Amino acid sequence: MIRDALITILGAKTIDQLSDPKQKEITRYQIKKRAEQLLKVDDLAAVYFTEFILQ
Repeated sequence: MIRDALITILGAKTIDQLSDPKQKEITRYQIKKRAEQLLKVDDLAAVYFTEFILQ
């Protein structure tokens, strides 16, 4: 479920949005909130991008 949510969130973004540091932070926040919903937790510590490859 989380993988599907990530694909949905990231798939809706353009290359320009994912290249922009401000938009990347917004995306990080969106992923964090969606993961919290799916995991049924109140607050995840953080979302980290260990690799970020744009094609």
